[in-house]
Amino acid sequence: MRKSFAGFRLYIFINMNNYLKLLTQDAFPQKLISDELWNSWTKSLTNSPYATKLVVDVAKYLGLKWPYKNRLDKISDYSQYSIYDIANLGRIDKDKTRTLILCFAHLAFKQEEQKKLIASYKYFTQKKISKASSNNSKNNTSVYKIFEYFEPAPFSILRKTILDWLNINESERNYIWASFERLTLSNLETLSNKWEKLGLYYIYPDDPLESILALTLGYIHTIWNNESDFKEIIDNILCLIKKLLKKDISLEISSFCSVEKIFPNSYYPLLNGLTISPTFIYPDLVHKIRQYGIFKWSDIFDISEREIINRYGFSAKTIDMLKYTWLLIPHVKKMVELLGPKIIPKIRWNTFEGLLESWISLKTNNKRDVDILIRRLGWYSNGPETLESIANKYKITREAVRQTEKRLLIKLNNRQSVKRLEPLWVVIDSSLQLFGVISVSELALQLQSYFKWEQPPHQYALIYLIIKIGPEQVFRNDLYNNEDAEFIFAKNFLCNDCIQVCDYLIKVVSNSEEISLNEAANILNTFCKKQCPREYKYYFQFDHVLIDFLLVSIKWLNEHIRKKDDKLYSINRWNLRYGNFPSLVESILKSSSRAMHFKEVFNEAKKLRPEDSLLSERNVHAILSVSQKFLLWDRGTFLHKENLAAFPYGLIREVEDWILAKLKQDIPFVSVSGAYLAFREKCIESGITSEYALYSCLRMSRENHFVFAHAPYIYSKKSVKEKLPIPMVIEEFIRESGEPVSSIDLRKYAIETLHLKEYMLNNYLDKIPNIIRIKKGVYLHTDHFKINNQKLSEIIDYSRKVLSKDNHVSIVKIFNDKKILCKQIGINTPELLFSLFRIYASDEIGTRNYPQINLIDEDIDKGRGVLKEVVEYVKNKKGHCSYQEIEDYFVTKLGYSEQIIYFVSRDKNIHRYLQSCLIHNDAIEWTEEKQMQLGKIALQVYSDAVAAGKYYGLVENIIEIEYDNLPILANDICWTEMLLAELLNTSCNFKVIGNRKNAFVTLPNKFNIETFEDLVYVILKNGYNGAANLEDFTRDLKEIGIIERGITKTMLDKSEKVTISDGEIIITELIHNAQKA
Repeated sequence: MRKSFAGFRLYIFINMNNYLKLLTQDAFPQKLISDELWNSWTKSLTNSPYATKLVVDVAKYLGLKWPYKNRLDKISDYSQYSIYDIANLGRIDKDKTRTLILCFAHLAFKQEEQKKLIASYKYFTQKKISKASSNNSKNNTSVYKIFEYFEPAPFSILRKTILDWLNINESERNYIWASFERLTLSNLETLSNKWEKLGLYYIYPDDPLESILALTLGYIHTIWNNESDFKEIIDNILCLIKKLLKKDISLEISSFCSVEKIFPNSYYPLLNGLTISPTFIYPDLVHKIRQYGIFKWSDIFDISEREIINRYGFSAKTIDMLKYTWLLIPHVKKMVELLGPKIIPKIRWNTFEGLLESWISLKTNNKRDVDILIRRLGWYSNGPETLESIANKYKITREAVRQTEKRLLIKLNNRQSVKRLEPLWVVIDSSLQLFGVISVSELALQLQSYFKWEQPPHQYALIYLIIKIGPEQVFRNDLYNNEDAEFIFAKNFLCNDCIQVCDYLIKVVSNSEEISLNEAANILNTFCKKQCPREYKYYFQFDHVLIDFLLVSIKWLNEHIRKKDDKLYSINRWNLRYGNFPSLVESILKSSSRAMHFKEVFNEAKKLRPEDSLLSERNVHAILSVSQKFLLWDRGTFLHKENLAAFPYGLIREVEDWILAKLKQDIPFVSVSGAYLAFREKCIESGITSEYALYSCLRMSRENHFVFAHAPYIYSKKSVKEKLPIPMVIEEFIRESGEPVSSIDLRKYAIETLHLKEYMLNNYLDKIPNIIRIKKGVYLHTDHFKINNQKLSEIIDYSRKVLSKDNHVSIVKIFNDKKILCKQIGINTPELLFSLFRIYASDEIGTRNYPQINLIDEDIDKGRGVLKEVVEYVKNKKGHCSYQEIEDYFVTKLGYSEQIIYFVSRDKNIHRYLQSCLIHNDAIEWTEEKQMQLGKIALQVYSDAVAAGKYYGLVENIIEIEYDNLPILANDICWTEMLLAELLNTSCNFKVIGNRKNAFVTLPNKFNIETFEDLVYVILKNGYNGAANLEDFTRDLKEIGIIERGITKTMLDKSEKVTISDGEIIITELIHNAQKA
């Protein structure tokens, strides 16, 4: 009994389990159906009238009774319904599932032609069917009949049996049938180790083997669906047949395959170019066919089974592909039905505008209302028209326009109205489901192509139609837009912000440097199908549209990838080919992975862009010097930051501690040269091969204690106020010393403390305008040297006369000729006279190399002309100008001597704005009237100070008290103490005293104060009874703002009024009085 029921069980179980998945193993009957069990099943069918009729027919086959005969007349013909329809009736429960089993049995065997398949099952027929009658292949009806959507045509190979594939005669067929009737399934060697698995399908070793011959190819594939099992069962059956016939036979699949097309040609025009979309077709089916590279309807049109077999070979995978191809047949019909309305006359599909007009006209006969709505929605152009403009056009109110728009939109937004545009939604969905995302501009072109419109739709009109009217199952309700493009998304598209996609795209393009857009899209497509965890990964065939969207929407992606025409470039390759000069230079240096001299970088750049005449070595050097991406690694040599192998944090921390200790010595900066010498061996071990490289590493460390203004100098952030140039630092040191400074002391400060290089010190000493050499190896600041300008002018005039006769002369001769006059004004050496000539006669007499002097000649020395250019440069700034800026332009860029820069402060129109900044009179629009106004204010502050018991006024008090009354400076320039002191000094009525440049007196004044010596004398006499401890007195003068540092003998200029002795500062008359006493 079990044998006769085997085929029945097999057919039912396979199809239920694989196609509707409604059956569980425990629901399948384990024994013959009894009357009692049958009655209990049938009684549960009260809500399934269509299933009832099917069960009645099944009951006839099984010899069972149907207890509800009186209800049969009320049941309509069930043949129009598929099992899929029946299965969804009432969401059938477990009891009804057993009934469905019988329904499937009926559908599997209801036709007379199916008798061949149950030839060996006497339980159903009660008689043996003639084997000869079953040889006709036309009688083979596939089990796919159980599912209406899965029914290949009669010519399909899926409906052929094994014997149909063999080139054998009739007698051989009968012999095979007779032989297989006497055998069981256990005779197939391939099944020996698979009985446990086959038992799940109720296939047992003692079942008759003849049932195999009745199975179609599609059915065999259903049971043995993996490649190895499928091949093995076919080979074993053939091997058994060969043994029976005792001859070599082979499958001749191709010759038996039909050349008839699977899909009718009539479908092609409507579906050509459209995507097979999961929106209108079962998603699982779309998922399957896309695994075989089928994305568009055109991929499967005009193709036969023979072509598929010839192209892909005879295998389980090919049979699987054929199954799913046939499954598309009913869906093709459905799609044609959806697209068919585009030819009906109610809606004009010849233009997009005509489509919209005719569609709206279905809801109103008023042409004016149609026109109003279209204009309001912007469907005539790329933007909606205003209520005002439409109201003026039709001579109606704005409210009437608004109400018309509102009324029509309500009518158009109902389901029936939206459905009338179904062909449009299908075509749009087709584009979206292929790529997942598409730009509105490209979608407009695709619509134009499909509907054969002369013009594409306006983008704004298309967007509004999609957002406001489009069905939810097609579109996402969000829209990406920016200034570059607008994109719409498929309903199931979630890849727009996928970081994995972006990272992988960067990796692909970076590895390739340059790749075509299509190739990159194919690689990305493969990656997504393998790596994406989402179920819909096979739905989309990503191409350039996705990449275009990513590049537009994810801004940081453009830092790694650029697109031009149909290619993608890594940022390095892009910069090399199309980037600006900085990008080009960066890419060359970055690609080299090493330090390069700027000339070498220029040569590489020239190779890449030989036609670019603007590219120069100077430009390359400027780019490398300015950008923070490059590290100065040696003189003229640079390294890209990303090519630094390993940053030596430990070493840099040691160096920083060393520098910090140095800066605590109250010095303005320290040169990195000293640090490199101190850590040279460790630096070289860490790959830091020069002091420039060390400076760059220190800058990268970003230590908060330091300021890196100009290589190779490092300033303290706490103490730095202004980043003074080196000559001014040396000048300040000599000035603050208050006395002559020997070259030994100067070297100790500059070389051992600041760690300047010796050659730098020697060069700078000759370029400091306010430093005079009083003798060999001894220097003094001009603030501490009194000069009689009249007598010095006599010496200069004499020198000019001598030089008028000869081209040049030694300063020693001038000194000897005018020795007495020189001694009278304190000039004791020719070196001192040479220094004074450099300061006070630079516009007439050249002092290039001691001891030679010569008359200025523009053909020989153009310094005077350059000095005027520097003055003009400062003037044109219309504001303050730093020494550093002047040096960058005139020294670094134009190549002039640094000496010119520091002499510019001698010009009568130039003033110091800050310690390291200059400003021109014209920049502040300084006039005599403003000078007089300043004088009045200064006089008032001085008078108030004297009235308060002081002997001087303070510049800082003018700023603090009278700032609002000071003359207004042009160009929104603010007053500074330095500028105010400079301007006071230009007047013959005031004198600024002390190196703080803060205290000032009027000239003349009742205290007879004209010099620093005079001021100290008056303060000592009236405030300290004529004497004080030098240290305490110095501290007091610092606190009241007269001096910055200590008081020295030189500052008092061999004073006859004040004397410093044994740590005391005393007025000289007290000493004389004591001696007399």
